[in-house]
Amino acid sequence: MQITARTNGNGTVLELNGNLVLGGGLTELRDAVRNATSSHPEKIILNLARVTYVDSCGIGELVNTFKHVKEQGGRLVLTKLPERVRILLDAAKLTPIFDVSDSNPAKIVLSKRQVP
Repeated sequence: MQITARTNGNGTVLELNGNLVLGGGLTELRDAVRNATSSHPEKIILNLARVTYVDSCGIGELVNTFKHVKEQGGRLVLTKLPERVRILLDAAKLTPIFDVSDSNPAKIVLSKRQVP
């Protein structure tokens, strides 16, 4: 898992690239989110457009990420979900707990309003 972080405006965009699975990607995501919330906790946007595979541990880490960001007083937004990831979140009945948007991550960071 490769993660690129960009801080802009009132939040941080984390661009994820690769698999979010046990043994790969979970620690990187956790560390990147903790770093982002320590400096810009207002809004953390996870761009999942290049995530190729997510297992149940990856879904669990997304839930832990949501909880951590909320505890820090911030808001987590998932953008550009691949169809496979969206299906997994729907099957686990987790879609309603996440802010999910297909908008451009940069526009979400700059926006002070709720994500559509």
